[in-house]
Amino acid sequence: MISAFKHIRLSGYNLTPVQGTDYLNQSVLRLGLGNTGIAYYHELTGISGYLNDLITTANADVSSLNNLQGGVKITGGNGISILVDSATNEITISGNNTVVTDLINGLSGQLNTTGSNLYSYISSLSGELDQTQIDLAATGSTLYSYTTSLSGALNASGNALYNLTTALSGAADAKFVKRSSQQVFTTSLTPGADSYAIFYPVSFTTPPKVQATLEVASDVMYNLSIKSISEYGYSGLLSDDLAEAGAKIHTFASLQQNPAVAD
Repeated sequence: MISAFKHIRLSGYNLTPVQGTDYLNQSVLRLGLGNTGIAYYHELTGISGYLNDLITTANADVSSLNNLQGGVKITGGNGISILVDSATNEITISGNNTVVTDLINGLSGQLNTTGSNLYSYISSLSGELDQTQIDLAATGSTLYSYTTSLSGALNASGNALYNLTTALSGAADAKFVKRSSQQVFTTSLTPGADSYAIFYPVSFTTPPKVQATLEVASDVMYNLSIKSISEYGYSGLLSDDLAEAGAKIHTFASLQQNPAVAD
């Protein structure tokens, strides 16, 4: 037979014993409702008093901090205390003399070791800097010698270039008109216009006689006329707006009626 009080049904939930802990982390046996333990009245009362004590202690700690004036004293292990006086901006360390002395001596020894290592490193680096100065001096000497020798080569190159220019100038005399009174040049035209300003490579002293020829890159032909001839240039007029790229005007300008061009 099943005991009538072993299981109790309450609104579809079973009321059964559940093992749990209280707010002090002590093991307690609770009455379970839906696998959750229900706290007893004395627990709720106890935790209320516990929370009240915590709040009171916290308030006291805050009050003690708010009431601090002047100095702040910190007490650590081995009876060592640190006093910070905001009025004098002084920090006082007091307590076990042996501990404080050992701490200071140890720190002093570490600083001495660090200083010695740093000094040794600087000394070795100083030697490397001295060697670097020697290397730079040697490099400068080598660079000077190289520059001197290269200067001779440049002189030879200059002489060779001068000789080549002289020879080429003679060849140019045989094939091209090179006097400023007679100029032959080509001007590339940008599409989109029917009038172009043409400038001589070298200005004349007076307006020259000009012969101009239009070269096109397609089968479309344009009539070319010239006007406004001056000692600086002239205007080339086309019969229509230029639509094709690659068009050029070849110009022959001369101050003489019959320019002599060597064969």
